[in-house]
Amino acid sequence: MTLSEFVVSTITVAAESPGHDRVGVKRITSGLTVAVADGAGGAGGDAASAAEFAVSRVCDVGEAETHERGYWARVLCELDQSLAIRPAGGESALVVAAVSERHIEGAAVGDCVAWLITSTEVQGLTAGTPRKPLLGSGAALPREFGPLPLGDDALLLATDGLANYAVAERIAECVRSLIIPGSLEPLVDLVRLRSGALQDDVAAALVRRSAANGRLKHPAAGSH
Repeated sequence: MTLSEFVVSTITVAAESPGHDRVGVKRITSGLTVAVADGAGGAGGDAASAAEFAVSRVCDVGEAETHERGYWARVLCELDQSLAIRPAGGESALVVAAVSERHIEGAAVGDCVAWLITSTEVQGLTAGTPRKPLLGSGAALPREFGPLPLGDDALLLATDGLANYAVAERIAECVRSLIIPGSLEPLVDLVRLRSGALQDDVAAALVRRSAANGRLKHPAAGSH
């Protein structure tokens, strides 16, 4: 499978400046590594730089197409310790997913989510992940997910600024209408107040196979 067979769109929008959410994407030999982070101050630390640090670190590990079970949990535990001793301080929620021809696998800490969205349902890959402790606390408890196939479905990674302020099915219906690569602004619009403001920062990444051209079609929607 060539790199071009995976397509991804990302978005980061701050509720107020400066924002604390970050997205990272790295194309690797086997496909993509994608991460979304939501920084938290934690003991007066720098929330934005904590999220930036976390995303950068996880996107720079692992070229292998498959990893032994527990790999991503170990990566996030090591990241937790690295953040904990950083002079800048700060903590972060994070979800990371490695997408290859064979499957999706990854892990999460905190309330960032990974959802596999099909034409009929939403599968919460990170369901049950504790909200705290966060990366940088020195006591993070990563929750792994996968391996599972992507197929022609869509993988959505997002911070709580999206997942907490819109019903999952509304988000899924929006995802099904999107063409990737393309703008994810319609997702952000789901959580805007009437004033146009946001209640929280939003960061998201949406991944699909490029062979799955166009939108995810609900069976009742026909071919239009």
